Amino acid sequence: MHEGLRGAIPDKFFENLEKDVPMKRAGKPEEIAEAAAFFLSAGASYVIRQTMHVTGGLSMSG
Repeated sequence: MHEGLRGAIPDKFFENLEKDVPMKRAGKPEEIAEAAAFFLSAGASYVIRQTMHVTGGLSMSG
């Protein structure tokens, strides 16, 4: 979920999503971009077939 959804979905639905995210906020586009940039960096040269969940902890929620 990211800030770009605000206005694209009903406000109440967006607010409920924010409550479910452990960080209690939507992600910013630059946060998503930084995660993607990692996979293009030299630091990820040995990383193969991985999935990075940039969800503010939502994927950890029980």
